[in-house]
Amino acid sequence: SPYLIQVKDSNDKHLLSGLTNTPCVIQIHTKSTSNSQIRAVVLLDTVQIPSTMTIINDNLIRINFTPKEPGFYLVNISNRDKPITGINII
Repeated sequence: SPYLIQVKDSNDKHLLSGLTNTPCVIQIHTKSTSNSQIRAVVLLDTVQIPSTMTIINDNLIRINFTPKEPGFYLVNISNRDKPITGINII
C-alpha cells in the first residue's frame, strides 16, 4: 500500500485498467481477515472517492469504486492503521 490504478476515458484507445463511470473491482487475497481491521481508501489526487469494501470469505476482500473522471487513483489499504505491503491485486 499504496497501489496506483490508472483509469482512462472511454475514448482513449490505450485502456490500461478501467473506464470512467464503470465500476472498478479490486480483489485482495489475504492470509486471514479474522481479527483484522482492514480499511481501504481510494484517492484521486487529494480527493477521497466513495468506495465499498466487502469481505467475501476469510481470505478474500473486494474493493469497489466507480471512477468519475480519468486519472491515477491511489488505493491505500491498511490493517489497524498500518499500511499493508506485499499484496497481490487481481
